[in-house]
Amino acid sequence: MVTRHTWINHGRLLTSCPCDAILAVTSHLIRCPECGTIISPIQPPGGQLGEAWRILERRPVVNQNWTPTLEAAALNGTLEVETLDDLRLENKEHI
Repeated sequence: MVTRHTWINHGRLLTSCPCDAILAVTSHLIRCPECGTIISPIQPPGGQLGEAWRILERRPVVNQNWTPTLEAAALNGTLEVETLDDLRLENKEHI
């Protein structure tokens, strides 16, 4: 079993497998359909995920994106971390 950080992309909570498959987070443990690895997704601490969903739900699905940690940024290739305050500011600027 491996642990991997999560991020939100197009309104979906995602993680990745060491084999590079991108997986929707649907439970506390996920089996990669490509290689069989069991993944334990690491979600942001302290209720941040719930707050992020509340902020993002005001946006069209295509713009419901959040990368909360450097680890998640490395996994999803953005290399950019966003705080909850960043999401709120984006909402003010664009909604």
